[in-house]
Amino acid sequence: MNTADIRFGLVGLGSVAVMSQALLIREAMTTLGGSELAWGCILFLWLIGAATGARVGSSLPGWRPSIAKLSIPAIAFSTVFGVAMLRAAPAISGAHPGELAPPGPILLLWLVALLPPSMSVGLGFSGLGTLCGKAATAYGLECLGAALGGLIFTFLLAPWGTPVIAGALLGVAGAFGLGRRHLWAGGMLCLLGLGLGIISEDWAAAATWRLSLHSGTLETAVETRYQRLEISQGESRALFSDGRLSGTLPPDPYLILPRAELLPLMHPDPRRLAVVGGLTDGMVAGILAHPVEHLTVIEQDPGLIRLLNSGLSPEIETVLNDPRVTVVINDPTRGMSGLDPVDLILLLDGPPATLRGNRTRTLEFFRLCRSRLSPGGLIVLNSGVNSTYIGGHSGRLFSVQAATLAEVFPKRMAVAGDTVLFVAGSDESEIPVSPNVLIDRWHHRGSLGTPYLDQLIPTLMDRARSTELTLLMDSADAPLNTVARPTAVLPAAALTEGRGLHVLVPLLEQLQSTPRWMAPAVIIVAVFGIIAWGLPKKRTRSEPALAIGFASMTWYLLLLSAWQGTRGAVYSEIGALTAVFMAGMVTGSAWSRRWTEPDRSLLFLLPMAACLSWLIGSPLPSSHASVVIPLLLACGGLVTGAAFAGTALLAKGPKDELGIGRAFAADEAGAALAALIVGVIGLPLVGTSTLATASAVICLAAVVGVWRHEATTR
Repeated sequence: MNTADIRFGLVGLGSVAVMSQALLIREAMTTLGGSELAWGCILFLWLIGAATGARVGSSLPGWRPSIAKLSIPAIAFSTVFGVAMLRAAPAISGAHPGELAPPGPILLLWLVALLPPSMSVGLGFSGLGTLCGKAATAYGLECLGAALGGLIFTFLLAPWGTPVIAGALLGVAGAFGLGRRHLWAGGMLCLLGLGLGIISEDWAAAATWRLSLHSGTLETAVETRYQRLEISQGESRALFSDGRLSGTLPPDPYLILPRAELLPLMHPDPRRLAVVGGLTDGMVAGILAHPVEHLTVIEQDPGLIRLLNSGLSPEIETVLNDPRVTVVINDPTRGMSGLDPVDLILLLDGPPATLRGNRTRTLEFFRLCRSRLSPGGLIVLNSGVNSTYIGGHSGRLFSVQAATLAEVFPKRMAVAGDTVLFVAGSDESEIPVSPNVLIDRWHHRGSLGTPYLDQLIPTLMDRARSTELTLLMDSADAPLNTVARPTAVLPAAALTEGRGLHVLVPLLEQLQSTPRWMAPAVIIVAVFGIIAWGLPKKRTRSEPALAIGFASMTWYLLLLSAWQGTRGAVYSEIGALTAVFMAGMVTGSAWSRRWTEPDRSLLFLLPMAACLSWLIGSPLPSSHASVVIPLLLACGGLVTGAAFAGTALLAKGPKDELGIGRAFAADEAGAALAALIVGVIGLPLVGTSTLATASAVICLAAVVGVWRHEATTR
């Protein structure tokens, strides 16, 4: 292979790798009902595989040309196999209908699905990077390809769904496999892959439905930019979002509609209302039975609106076309920010079991809601907690939401029904404490909805139980739920996934009760370990690469979480966010090519990384998140890319004369460790600031190894 072919291959490797990774993360989120716990697990397994592949590749100098030629097609084909494994997870693991796969089988399936493509990435970079001859150039070209692949994934492929993405991935891999001399044939392969993906969409949707063990027959399936939607056939259709049952079409007139009609009765005279959620389960239809003047429905996913307005449910179509209704297609934060003052805000979306779902249960969002309420206005939210048991995970979720509400609203009440509703307002707000008040309001308004609702109200609002829960609500002592520290996610996930993740989530829940000194103690032990590793005089050092890898993945996950917590669009935009990070790496790699002693540059790059960690750990302005988060991602990529040449020089050994394979392996190992600690354990347990501090002090501790290397080589 000549130099041009090697560089072309590095760009192709980065493109195919990031597209494969983004696709597998997206599919893994769907297997967990949209949970972001998949990020940490998948990235941990992916990076472990990449580190292993790079380390093996650095020890096989004679196989490098062959590895370089085969790695890109191997990534693509093994990724398609991995997607099939993830979609078949319920059937393979033996989960019962309606359950997620048990944790043991799902982790094994993830390992089988991720190890082949991730090892191929590590092997390919080790081979192509060494053949390239310059660490900074190789790293920069691979990152350039990753940036291009991320942009292609988000802006061209994500709206089409997984079959089309998989077909395009095979076509792109084939194009790069043919080489730069056959670009026309490569273009034909890309078009062929897209065509195969489009043709196989219906077959893939039907196969996924069967393998998910859903009852009945699939009528339609749509992959939007935010989720996978599936609807069953029949007079009563079931709507599934990312594998979870989210509603029935038409809405249940005996369960859903009476509960929905109860909500406007909480306010003495609600004229203008705003609702988040409540479309798919039919709650909005019940609310409109009241003589309201205007109802704003905030929904982020336009694909869901199109699906519900396509003739599948006349009841919901009537709601969407009611002249009193305005549908705002935006994320909840921006949608709520643009509202004129309203009398009643109803948060009827699901429990905060994911970062995306948690956006409407944070301290920041409650403050925004209060600013949008007219004088005497109220907010009503579905707690997701069963009113008959307030203990264990239920009690913790109840307490976290109650304590967060208390920080914003001076008046509060818990309404005991099928689930607990929280009602809150300002000092001048009037909150009903008796079912008789609601009955009088219902008679006065002359609602045209459920007949005999006055006889159901005492059941829908158990006064004695409501009084007990209100007292418990007022005495709640729990950490506040914020974007930076989403303390409601784990207890909500434990309740939601109790049957499917009965080991992982409860274990993480138990870790929340560990003493506060535990996290600082672990950080101190890690720092002293790195310092002790760096003190001996050695010619080969991997701890700086490990520290940079840990810090870069920490930045990536924290910023990804901030994006999900404010915009909720990582499902489709992960490719673009990754592209911004990789673009920073390209710039950093190009910057480092001018240095004559890149190893010495680590003496200021590691402290720079520490400063960046502290900056990312500080509160980010949510109003400018769409600018600040990409900017910080680019800065993180800049530092990571600039450091690679120096870490490669420190890590070089007898069989890896350039140190590229060893440094890449150590970098990926550090990133894998961060994916596990930050993505799975740390974020909901200790929050952003503690994790950022940990990455900062680890980078500072790694300076010792660089200093000792300089002392050894002088």
